[in-house]
Amino acid sequence: MNPEHYASSVLTDLKITSLPVNPFDVARSLKIDIHEVDVDSFDGFYLRVGKKVLIDINSNISNIGRKHFTLAHELGHHFIPTHAEDTYQCSPNPFKGKGDIEREADRFASELLLPEMLLKPMLHTYKPD
Repeated sequence: MNPEHYASSVLTDLKITSLPVNPFDVARSLKIDIHEVDVDSFDGFYLRVGKKVLIDINSNISNIGRKHFTLAHELGHHFIPTHAEDTYQCSPNPFKGKGDIEREADRFASELLLPEMLLKPMLHTYKPD
């Protein structure tokens, strides 16, 4: 299965049926601890210890959209089964090369925040001026 499928499954399981999708609400509903931390070394950090999950988000990210994407990306590490490591640290440098795992987490985040199943019906009803 692909990352978009896992994001859609999360939305379906949580009965999220409208936009905007707030990843902070998603994480809270799943009892995932989120902390905003003042760091320069990462945008997001995912830590799993047994069944406990902690996600740190860089508090210096001023753009709320970027903050939401970072959290949704870290949630991707949680929900994509092949992301089996206990820790993931995501670089603040968007131009740094990304491996497959990071690109999958990006795809998960994109689908979680702007899900096709919610966007497509809106596009069919849109009438341009």
